[in-house]
Amino acid sequence: MKGGGLLLLLFLGSTVMLGGCGGGDAAHRETLFVNGAIYVDADSKVDNLLIRDGIVAGHNVDPNEHPEASVVDLNGAAAYPGFNDSHVHLVSMAVA
Repeated sequence: MKGGGLLLLLFLGSTVMLGGCGGGDAAHRETLFVNGAIYVDADSKVDNLLIRDGIVAGHNVDPNEHPEASVVDLNGAAAYPGFNDSHVHLVSMAVA
């Protein structure tokens, strides 16, 4: 994976994890990821992905229905929402 792809995964992960840590705003914070290969499972891609308050709220949504959303243009990069590696050999990682 290229460095830009890794940064995108880190950004997307931190957006989802930290998105719900804001103050007591009554308004929802929305981020719309567009213009990339957004995988929702091993075989399925979607056109866009909506994150609301740090939680995936939808995909293939109409951007006109979310005018206040922050738009992240992926510029053709791949995004894997919720991607995590739960099988890690920490001892091997420390040796490498």
